[in-house]
Amino acid sequence: ALWHIYHHLDTSKIRNYLIDQRAQKLGISTVESRKQYDDPIHLSKTFLDPKNCSELFLNCQVQGWEIRQEPGQAIMIPAYSPHQVCNLANCIKIAMDFLSPQSIERCIQVKEELREQRNHRGNVFLTL
Repeated sequence: ALWHIYHHLDTSKIRNYLIDQRAQKLGISTVESRKQYDDPIHLSKTFLDPKNCSELFLNCQVQGWEIRQEPGQAIMIPAYSPHQVCNLANCIKIAMDFLSPQSIERCIQVKEELREQRNHRGNVFLTL
């Protein structure tokens, strides 16, 4: 699999970039894009291609880490770090979420952001 993982401090820059891209694509203002649609990071419906990654770096000074995961390897993603994965072969995903004292504030932030999702129809209630 090919992973792109970004620093948690770049989350708002990535979010703003995705909102701007969605607004341009739909021909609406950025303000309308924010009002009408849920958080693009939490929706997990956008994949940043190489062009998007280049634009993020040039326009927002955001650069992530690209990690190629080989069979038998595990990837640990820090709390609140935006990430995406492209499966390059058949695979099975096994995920385990855990809290550490060092990341509790970021986990609470994610919980609050998920509660704010307006258009999401699934369960967004999280218990810490």
